[in-house]
Amino acid sequence: MASSSSSSSDDDTKRETMSKRKSVSGVEPRKEPKQQRSRQTYQVILQGAAKILRRDGFQKFSTNKVAEESGVSIGSLYQYFPSKEAIIAALIDQLFEGEYARMKEGLENESPNTAARDVIRQMLSAYFNVNFEDLSFRRSLIELVSTVDKAQVAISFHRSMAEMMLKYIRTNFKAANDVDQETVLFMLTYMLKASAISSIDENLKNIDKEFLITETTEMWLRLLRIPQG
Repeated sequence: MASSSSSSSDDDTKRETMSKRKSVSGVEPRKEPKQQRSRQTYQVILQGAAKILRRDGFQKFSTNKVAEESGVSIGSLYQYFPSKEAIIAALIDQLFEGEYARMKEGLENESPNTAARDVIRQMLSAYFNVNFEDLSFRRSLIELVSTVDKAQVAISFHRSMAEMMLKYIRTNFKAANDVDQETVLFMLTYMLKASAISSIDENLKNIDKEFLITETTEMWLRLLRIPQG
């Protein structure tokens, strides 16, 4: 398998695309921080918000509690976020950006000797093998996607992940190209969305996750028509 590489221009284009796909609803941050001190304050607020969401859930989530947890005044918080929904929206964007960056780094650092099946298994395992604290946080954010008008952003995020995965597979393995790419991307996008939603399902604790990952991996391999030796 050939090693994967990306040009800086490709990275810049992808980052710009991800940025443009963010929601334009009324629950967006009030302003984008530009100076270092402002960026630090912005991140401190989001860190405090994440702690509350992990510890108490959304029912006890408020701007006053976030300000207190973050150690900033409520006035400072409102300079960046007009509502608690705006904070949640920013956390969701941060979650998507983090997951995209982790997959990108993982694929770039993948061994050239790794089989396609193992690459796909590793990607799916990241969805289904999450520790309890992160799972609770992830569940809260995914359940709030529609509440803060991020549903379309979520679809765009899953498509970006599908595009990255498809490009990697077709670059590094002998995947067939006889199927319409838009059809494949559509299917992969919604398979990734299904993986994300099912990963927070309470019933997952009763499921054989290894079997689930194995069977889902085989679905990917069949869809991508990757020959297995």
